[in-house]
Amino acid sequence: MAVQIINLAHESEIDIQRFISILSCDPALASKILRTANSPLYPYPKKIQNLHQAVMVLGLNATISLSLSFSLMKSLQASRGSGLDYALYWKRALLAGTACRVLGTTCGSTEIEELYLSSLLQDLGMLAPRSSVPGPL
Repeated sequence: MAVQIINLAHESEIDIQRFISILSCDPALASKILRTANSPLYPYPKKIQNLHQAVMVLGLNATISLSLSFSLMKSLQASRGSGLDYALYWKRALLAGTACRVLGTTCGSTEIEELYLSSLLQDLGMLAPRSSVPGPL
C-alpha cells in the first residue's frame, strides 16, 4: 500500500481517483482518513462521508502524507513496548499541522499545504527507532 502511494506521489500529475482507489483497498486506512477529516481540527460544516470529500477537506498532499504516516504507524505499532504513546503522538502532530495552517493563513502565506505537512511530520523520526530498539528511548 505505502509503495503504491509513494509511486503515485512522485507522478507529475496525480490522479485523485486512482489515489482514492488505492486508499479504498485498505478499509482501516480509509477509516482513519475519514476520522481525521471529521475531527474537530477540520471544522467542516457537514460530516465527511467518503474519501473524495476527505481528500477535498484535507488537501491532496496532506492526505497522501497522512496515508503514508498511518501506514508507517501500522507497521511500527507491532513494537508496542517501545514507550511511545501513539495517541499522544498523533494528537501532537495534528495539532501542530493545524496550528501551522492557521498561522500560515493568518500571515498570508501561499505555502499553506507545505506548512501543514512539515509540521505534521516534524516528529516522524521518532517512529523509526521504535521499530528496531526495544524499550523506551
